[in-house]
Amino acid sequence: MDSQKKISPAAAVKNFLANGIWDPKYSGKRGLAGVGVLLLRILLTTANGILKNRVFVQASSLSYATLLAIGPILAITILFSGMFFRDKGEQFIYGKIMDAATFVMPAVSEMMSASGGADGGEKAKINPAVFKFITKISKASVSGGAIGVATMLVTCLLLCKNMESAINLIWGARKGRKWVDRIVFYFAMIFFGSVGTIFGMTFLATSQLSAFVGGIPIISDYASWITYLVGMGVMTAVLACFYKFFPCARVKWKAAFAGGFIIMLLLMLNNKLSFIYIGYIVKQQSLYGYLAIVAVAMFSLYIFWLVILIGSQITYAVQYMDFLSDEDAWGLMGPGMRALCALAAFAEVSREFCLRDGTPTAETLTAKLKLPAGAILASLDILVSKGLVCGVLLGDSRDAAGFKPAVPPESVTLAQFFKQLGLSEGDKPELLSHNEPAVAAAVESFGEYSRLPASSKTIRDII
Repeated sequence: MDSQKKISPAAAVKNFLANGIWDPKYSGKRGLAGVGVLLLRILLTTANGILKNRVFVQASSLSYATLLAIGPILAITILFSGMFFRDKGEQFIYGKIMDAATFVMPAVSEMMSASGGADGGEKAKINPAVFKFITKISKASVSGGAIGVATMLVTCLLLCKNMESAINLIWGARKGRKWVDRIVFYFAMIFFGSVGTIFGMTFLATSQLSAFVGGIPIISDYASWITYLVGMGVMTAVLACFYKFFPCARVKWKAAFAGGFIIMLLLMLNNKLSFIYIGYIVKQQSLYGYLAIVAVAMFSLYIFWLVILIGSQITYAVQYMDFLSDEDAWGLMGPGMRALCALAAFAEVSREFCLRDGTPTAETLTAKLKLPAGAILASLDILVSKGLVCGVLLGDSRDAAGFKPAVPPESVTLAQFFKQLGLSEGDKPELLSHNEPAVAAAVESFGEYSRLPASSKTIRDII
């Protein structure tokens, strides 16, 4: 007679995807099975993160902010690109800016070509209205005076701040950069991003290598493909740098390049498959005329930012593909497991401090203990509140980036650690022990536990 409750296949699959796939026994698998486990973990973490971090809402917010800041963004891009490509002329810079806009927003390009009456052979030519618009922005950025320049800079800074906030939400970063650091970092990213994008578009939009390898018999046949691959590599590197440096977190290059490569492919796919929603563009243009460019630009920017934010979520999933997602991991832990996580964090902090004179950060503890970042941060919060560890400053940072023991590890035994961790100021177990024999027996067992040889060892002895 089977007394156990049967589990339906759907419930079993749901339980496996929620918990079973994260079992450590699957982490050691090799071959196709191991690759399948890793891909499934990345897919699950990405899907859960998109919903949990409200990526769709964040993308709509960024698309609206980008549309409002399109003028200052173009002005800053032209300014920085002109410094690097000054010998190419403004026609070259404007053309590459349009190539980049066409690449990420093919819908706007389709609308422009439709309204301008350009045929397929004229795609390389800049629409005169667009050229005039870019020229006006470029001249206005120079002749706008101090107030105009300040407004342009502030607008770009606020847009970058919104971008950083959206990406920090994905990475679980609690604090952003200081404003002084932001100004330097944002404009450095804008400069190198503009130069890298224009450089990449130079290869993606044209066959630059044909002029150099035209006389080589075999290579000349594949010059266009090589040029395209070089352009893809440059754009992947630009996206990887964005995913590596923009979050206020330590991102590994492997994860950043994985996210950059996948998003590069998605942007190319969006560019090639834009015909799917061309009907929407035609409908908007028939309803609103030339004003439809606002709606189409919003739609294109929304798709662009959605893809970019999904790339950040993919980067996060690749970096933490061995861990259960933060909220799920900590939420599924009971009080005993949370206490063990806190013990592991305290022991590792003590080990680094006593043996290596180091002050580990939350990121290094996450990598060392193979625990989710959320579980490490929650454990550190508990240890700080109990007075067992304290934050320290690393370098010139004003934030408590590292941790060290607040009490000597040789003065804390295992029994004392769990007692201090489990009791708060308002806990009075003796009040219950007077009225309930079961509580009295439990309190007595705690005393016996503290006298055991294993529990009387100090943290310093164990590490």
